[in-house]
Amino acid sequence: MVKLKEESFILNKDFGMTPIKCLKSSYSQNQVFFVEQSNRYTIINNENKGIIVLDDDWNEVKRIYIGEDILLPEIIYVDFSRNRLVLVLEETYCFIDIDNEFVKLIPTPQEFKTVRFKALYHFSDDAVYMNTSKGILFWSLKDFTVQLVEDIQVTDRLFCWFYTQSKDKHSYFHKGILTYFDSNNITIIDSLKKVEIKDFVDINCFDVTVTNRYCLAVAEDKLQLIKLDNDDKGKFISFKYPLYGACTIFFEQDDELHLVLLRWNDLEATSILEEYVIDFDKLPDHVVI
Repeated sequence: MVKLKEESFILNKDFGMTPIKCLKSSYSQNQVFFVEQSNRYTIINNENKGIIVLDDDWNEVKRIYIGEDILLPEIIYVDFSRNRLVLVLEETYCFIDIDNEFVKLIPTPQEFKTVRFKALYHFSDDAVYMNTSKGILFWSLKDFTVQLVEDIQVTDRLFCWFYTQSKDKHSYFHKGILTYFDSNNITIIDSLKKVEIKDFVDINCFDVTVTNRYCLAVAEDKLQLIKLDNDDKGKFISFKYPLYGACTIFFEQDDELHLVLLRWNDLEATSILEEYVIDFDKLPDHVVI
């Protein structure tokens, strides 16, 4: 895996975007197929065996082994503040405590083998609540038992609020912000407010993520970026062939808008992880990167 220095990038005036960080990894070395972020770390897979933990500059901090031939997770839940992960695998639930380098694997309980996991979840100190097609699953992080929650009211109050507002809707959930489409509107809910904006998405997206001021819709070959206080105008970021993706992390930090983008180039058999700082007002209406 090769980490490119910032000074090695050449500004492409046609594209108008230059990454501030970049990692490239050949498929033969490590085909990176997911990227997540916690309070202290950026996390990528280490082949199919575990995870690689990176610091703010994307220097490797540690590797945590999970097991051989761990397949692509169905879903990943991130405990942002406590640096913990839950990976739902094909036949296994996996809990990882990054700081303590602790891993726990349990076989998927028979009664939950056909369950489909949804985006909404909540971590407490000693449990994780996961929204599924069968209801809310409670996984104790003390004795690692799994059970169905019969009364949603006994869970965390904010999680209960998210659940009741988005029940039976296809929702997206990132860093404590819930988003879902409803008729011609997009509803955005966080711990303080619920707002509705008109449905501005013009691409066939598979993910939507929201910050305080911006919203990002993600498709395999392009992104659509919108400023929430001016939803009449979107900006589009398309991927130059043969690049496709995209796993994204989208956040605001120190009044700057950051986009972490994982894409793949099958012709060169390479995974490419990049981070951009975006000035929305200076971004052209449509750029290709």
